[in-house]
Amino acid sequence: MYNGYGWLGEEKVYNPFCILNALDEQGYEEWWFETATPQYLYEYLVRSNRINLKDIEGCWVDRSQLIAFEVNRAAPQAIFFQSGYLTIVNKKRENRRTKYLLEYPNLEVRNGAYYGLLQYLTGDFDKAKEQGDTLVDFLANNHFDEFKKTFHAFLASIPYENNKKADVEGYYSSIIQGMLHASGIKYSAEKSSALGKCDLVIFHKNQVFVLEFKMQRPRQKADTALKDAIQHIKDRHYADEYKQFKQPIHLLAMVFNKKDRNIVGILHEELDDGS
Repeated sequence: MYNGYGWLGEEKVYNPFCILNALDEQGYEEWWFETATPQYLYEYLVRSNRINLKDIEGCWVDRSQLIAFEVNRAAPQAIFFQSGYLTIVNKKRENRRTKYLLEYPNLEVRNGAYYGLLQYLTGDFDKAKEQGDTLVDFLANNHFDEFKKTFHAFLASIPYENNKKADVEGYYSSIIQGMLHASGIKYSAEKSSALGKCDLVIFHKNQVFVLEFKMQRPRQKADTALKDAIQHIKDRHYADEYKQFKQPIHLLAMVFNKKDRNIVGILHEELDDGS
């Protein structure tokens, strides 16, 4: 919960602030998120069009990027490392350059990163978490129309100061990921396969949900965009690797509109056993 900091030594370091709080309170809480959230981290992600937090964990970063102090030179991973959100877990030499493997040091910091981004994107973490629990229930019971209505209402309630990047798919994907993370739901984002990267896969209540997000193009009908998104999942065979689980597999397309800054349609298909 509070350990994991390291700089290639055998010893791992605990966060003393959190350890002292845990001893004082006689319990485990997430003080990292409760104390403060460095807004500049999320502003940097949004401005650099790198909203997806999956991009910053478990990745190798060149030493020159890690020690760079100029914001325009630093990788998002380096900014998070210098802010204490990531730690070094491995090192290698490649093409005469030193690279470091960065990871979240512990569960508390990982949760704090996702909770902080959800707070930054929506302006209200508690409301986002509550709505996320509701959306997850709709998925579990296959109430996809209700999912769309509830998500639409939630997105409409986000203050315009917070939806600065509502014109990119990653904005909506990150909100849903934050909600899933807060609800403790297992999922995979930007999952690579033989033919591409699937936007999001959710594993819940012995079901698999394969999601594709699309921004509606000018003069494009929402129905057309939805069908294209479902076909994209099929053409890339994103669901194939999950057929081995012998669980219901749902294909879900979600289309968003830049002008409305909201979801405009959802389309669902359930794969047959022979699909």
